[in-house]
Amino acid sequence: MDLATTPDAIEATVPDLPGLAPALAGYALYGASAALEQGLLAPGGMVWALVPALGAGMFTAPAFLVAHGWLGLHAAPTAMVGALARAFVVGGKLALGLTPVLFFLSATTAHGLAFFTVFGAGIGVLTLLMAMTELDRAESAAAASAGTGSGGMLALVLCWSVLTAGIATRLGASLVLSTLH
Repeated sequence: MDLATTPDAIEATVPDLPGLAPALAGYALYGASAALEQGLLAPGGMVWALVPALGAGMFTAPAFLVAHGWLGLHAAPTAMVGALARAFVVGGKLALGLTPVLFFLSATTAHGLAFFTVFGAGIGVLTLLMAMTELDRAESAAAASAGTGSGGMLALVLCWSVLTAGIATRLGASLVLSTLH
């Protein structure tokens, strides 16, 4: 069975709660590492990294799904949500992997917030690239199964990516700038 041409196989890979747990832990601990340098290590500090990631997704995913249906593209909404969830998990695991480095830098230098910002931008870009790849893969598989092309998906994914990156950047900048005042 070829995964690239089977929409059911793609839909079946939606992460469950045990699959989401490391991602959520990664985002929470990543946020806590930035709060360490600022002297804000409290439960509220742990949500820092979750706000841009979840906020951008919550604002843009419904618009993406509506536009996807309106354009008459082929992938099922569950395949699209699964693709977004898989990208979120990859970003969270990347954040979890970078957290020890950021804790070390926050504890030993006065530049923890700068490292938090740079690493966060990198995580965001890689997560967005993963989402773009996963969304295109899901649509291509559904279009191949329907015997048609996946025209319009690239433009939709690019527009959605720009919107998501803008919202995540705005939310992240607001959080970082609020700590400097």
